Amino acid sequence: MLTSTMMGIATAACAFCMAQSANAAETSASSGVNTTVNSSTTASNTETSSTEGSSSVTSYNAASNTPIGGSALDSTSAKPSGNTVSSKSSETAKTAETTKSTKSSKASESVIDAENSENARLTQTLIDVSNTNLQTNNREDRSVHASAESKAASTDSGTTDDASLTWTKDDFNISADGKTVGGRKDVYHPETNQTVNEYVDGLSAKGKEKLKKNHHIVIPEGIEVIHECAFTGSAKQVGNKHEHIDGETYIEGVTLPQSLKIIEYGAFGWNKIKGTVVIPKNVVSVSDAAFVANEIEKVVFEGVLDDKGKEHDTDTNPYYLAGVGSVAFQGNKISDIVVKGNLGQYKFRSGENDSPFDNQNPGPFTIEVGEEYKSPIKITQESAGHTISVMEGFEENGNPVTIDLSPYFKKNADGKYVAVKTGTLEGQCIFYDFVQRVPRMIGRSHFTYNIVPKATIYTVTFVNGANSHYASVQVKEGKSINDKSVDSQSMPKDPTKIGYTFEGWNEDQDGTGAVFLASTSVNKNLKVYSIFKNYLPVITVQNKTITEGDSLDLNSLVVSVSDIEDNSITTKVRRISDGGFNNNVPGVYTITFSVTDNGGATATAVATVTVNKKPTPPTPPAPAPEPEPTPTPVPVPESPTPVAPGPILTPSESETEPESAPALSQPEQPEAKRVVKHLPKTGSSVAMVINYLFASVTAGIFALVEARKSLRRYSKHARKN
Repeated sequence: MLTSTMMGIATAACAFCMAQSANAAETSASSGVNTTVNSSTTASNTETSSTEGSSSVTSYNAASNTPIGGSALDSTSAKPSGNTVSSKSSETAKTAETTKSTKSSKASESVIDAENSENARLTQTLIDVSNTNLQTNNREDRSVHASAESKAASTDSGTTDDASLTWTKDDFNISADGKTVGGRKDVYHPETNQTVNEYVDGLSAKGKEKLKKNHHIVIPEGIEVIHECAFTGSAKQVGNKHEHIDGETYIEGVTLPQSLKIIEYGAFGWNKIKGTVVIPKNVVSVSDAAFVANEIEKVVFEGVLDDKGKEHDTDTNPYYLAGVGSVAFQGNKISDIVVKGNLGQYKFRSGENDSPFDNQNPGPFTIEVGEEYKSPIKITQESAGHTISVMEGFEENGNPVTIDLSPYFKKNADGKYVAVKTGTLEGQCIFYDFVQRVPRMIGRSHFTYNIVPKATIYTVTFVNGANSHYASVQVKEGKSINDKSVDSQSMPKDPTKIGYTFEGWNEDQDGTGAVFLASTSVNKNLKVYSIFKNYLPVITVQNKTITEGDSLDLNSLVVSVSDIEDNSITTKVRRISDGGFNNNVPGVYTITFSVTDNGGATATAVATVTVNKKPTPPTPPAPAPEPEPTPTPVPVPESPTPVAPGPILTPSESETEPESAPALSQPEQPEAKRVVKHLPKTGSSVAMVINYLFASVTAGIFALVEARKSLRRYSKHARKN
């Protein structure tokens, strides 16, 4: 985009910067939190104090051993070849993969030598065009400030209150010592009969399933190292852009633990991380491409990442490089960077033509003619004393032009650039600083700038009853009040009226016109009116049924009285008719109640009271007659059986024992039937006794007759013998 013209401008600018640094040290005048001030190509300050060393470092891809250039990295290069040695298993192997080269910048080096080396670097960054433009429709911002944000995030379950979607250690592949997520392992492939040392994903099978429902991962406390490529996503190259792959599941947010120290190469690259990323205070190394090609908008550093940080105090030849690696945050949408201390204390492990925050795509930006230019980057430093410079330019008619030379912008009396004509511009800016008098690239942004005509401003006048100027709000043509198109303009507070409910604003005074809302587009001057309504109160009553003679307080029939405007107005209830109620006279009575609210609205309600006749006491039943006693049967005495006298025997006859006569069979006496008769209720007990005696005598006679018959039979038998 920016050609040799821009190269010449950049060279001149850097020559000026270097001359300034050689002649005098100028510190930032601000104190406390220092936010970057946009500067033209000729407005750059030098650095005075820094802990940064004088040597620069060229970083290499840990996987391929090749330098990482300024263009976007391909996601296919994020995972090194299968036989790459684990970064944790061999410190010497990792050290060999990352080679340090030192460039002298001694104080005695001439200004011209510095110009020749650093100008080429700065100008080249203005010429390079980003190949990373990942699309996103979600620009969610989860930002809170610094440590408070991080502490809140450390217990964040992601994006849901569902306990089943809360992240736990079981969702991650963690080393035996519990300190590393991800890693490597030997995997045997029978089809090729080979064993390959492969990456272990940071997420377990359980975690991958959870990611499908909860895209904001929370890495557990206790983790100190996130292994290289532990959470690398996927992307495909389409032309000069990288696009996400349909159907893939991506990380869209991440909360890092306070225990974290090392974020290795490509750890979170090629995902869809949005909003804010907080780097915890104990982190000493953010390696190359750690967050490349996401959609991050803001980065907060809670600790200073200088070149002195160590994972362990005993580290003498560590596998990692302290500081921020090359293209660590390349290809995002970053427009806001917040740092602990000041940026001059941070170590950047950048290549010749890249930087940690390279190729940002925060736009597009839209302003009107007459409005101030909005810078695509803001850097907030905790402490003063370090200046960050910005070089901005546009492609105009195929030619690169810095903002101070652009016909689209002019400086106003306050030194701010103001748009003076309409147009769509492709812009680019680089932001850089000086460390030990050597310019250093921080990053660059690509953006689209839309300058639109200055809109006509209309006035909406709000009328409330007799107050014809209750409020007035200015709105740009085609915009709504909600759009906040004019600074400090917003909807007025809803008016009030005793006894009434505010219904809203209307273009007609009687409320029959168009309703005006905060979201209504304005294309002319308007006058709108407040509309009120007095809603009827509501009386709730109950019906009752009583018995003749029972007492009843008719006011107890009122259950409640409510009014939208006046709330409870029970004390205003009046009984306007009792319907002739008499609790001593059975019947149905209609009781009418009325209430009037503060706005004059009246409501009535009718309750019914039913008086039932008092029941007649029941006649007591006649006493039951006493039961007649059961008569005791009188036993009938048995008549003695007569016995015939035996013959008188002589002594001679008595010696001979006569035959014994056959025993007389005693006829069975028929048992007298016990006739138990109950006398009629109106009869006499004497009659009953007479009947009973008659029956007994009759039975005795029959028994006597039978006895006589038996005796005759016995006598006849005896004579025969």
